[in-house]
Amino acid sequence: TAAAGGIGMIFDYLGTGETVAAYDRSWGIRLPVQQGSVVTWKVVQEYTSQATGGCTTLNDVAFLSGYSLGAHHAMWGSLALQEIGVEVVQAFVHAGPFDIESLAAFSYFQQAVLGVQGTPEGARLMSLLAVSYSNPAATYMPNVESGQFYISEAWRNETDITRNIPEWWFGDELQGEDVIGFLTDPEEVLTIPNPDIAQLFVETLEEQRGRPCDEEWVTDETEFLCQAFRQNADVYPLIF
Repeated sequence: TAAAGGIGMIFDYLGTGETVAAYDRSWGIRLPVQQGSVVTWKVVQEYTSQATGGCTTLNDVAFLSGYSLGAHHAMWGSLALQEIGVEVVQAFVHAGPFDIESLAAFSYFQQAVLGVQGTPEGARLMSLLAVSYSNPAATYMPNVESGQFYISEAWRNETDITRNIPEWWFGDELQGEDVIGFLTDPEEVLTIPNPDIAQLFVETLEEQRGRPCDEEWVTDETEFLCQAFRQNADVYPLIF
């Protein structure tokens, strides 16, 4: 008797599962999410066939749903899956998508201009966003190719683990929870973005402008990082 059903899969976009040793983590960057979507789909198809001795196959029909970065996955992943012939019947986006550029600026603006102190957990997320746009291995990112990193030099200190954000996320010694204790001082957290992009955030939002990387606000010091933000812009209208 023929039967039909569904198989659920969760995309490990932060690299906290079995992929942690093999892939650098990233947050808010389209290419790794799209690559991961395709790889995950193909692996689950292969596993399903092998586990059932070929009796069960996973058809190229998908339903996507995501929250926060998972919402980006639902958008970006649906485009990638369609490119390999998967029929995406529905894609639900929960609590997002938000615009990476505006999110980064707004979280900084709250603390630097409004004096609203964030939490260490929020600062940890800021550090992950910062390192995602400062990974020397990500040669497909225009700001990385230019050496215009999101992270300030103060937080790329190779001799001090408490101020070495790349080591937190790409090294082997620490887990994400371990770095919370390094991010308890709100004033120090404000020094994570490089000074040029931090100034761009402040000036833009003080003028009540929505997009820090609008052309008239971009300088030579921020152009390549803004190119990276634009490269990873949402593919659907902003919900923020």
